[in-house]
Amino acid sequence: MTRQLKDPAARQRIVDAAWRLVSSNGVSAATMRAIALEAGVSTGAVTHYFDDKAEVMTAVIRANTKRIARRVNEARHGKRGLAAVEAVAETLLPLDDEMQECWMVLISFWGHPAAARFLKEEGSSLGFEAIRQVITTLLEQAADQGELPSDVDVKHEAERIVALLCGIGLIAGGFEESRESSRRRARRMLDELIADMRA
Repeated sequence: MTRQLKDPAARQRIVDAAWRLVSSNGVSAATMRAIALEAGVSTGAVTHYFDDKAEVMTAVIRANTKRIARRVNEARHGKRGLAAVEAVAETLLPLDDEMQECWMVLISFWGHPAAARFLKEEGSSLGFEAIRQVITTLLEQAADQGELPSDVDVKHEAERIVALLCGIGLIAGGFEESRESSRRRARRMLDELIADMRA
């Protein structure tokens, strides 16, 4: 059902509030009442903009994806090839508050119906598939620039980098004290992966 947006800023406050709740306490904590309270609006305001919780959760996933995409675009700006791969990989790790919260949202939606709904609506051009595509493109640039052998299997190497990012992301978890050690481990493993590709 198409809704008339009386106040687009109010809708965004609701999405931001739901994102904060999911990132800090998980999907189950983001009830319609809790979202309204966090957003500073009535429950009726939430239901004015969203049919149900599933629709709010889809908006949360979309907002999370936009945050990640913004970071990826900022990281790769002005860079090409392996320099861009390294910058993108580092920005995707949960090494600062915003990215840690993004990871918590991703983990909260693991296997959740709202995530399946989002993927059905948005297609495979977002999420981990989008990251894989970006890294594949950057590795192709690296091969074209002579940074990698021309016969390197860029799709396979992109898969290895995404697997590394996912693994480190999960290992780092939500623990601030592990950020620096996670950064060192990720940097070392990424350097080893790139060295393997060059060989």
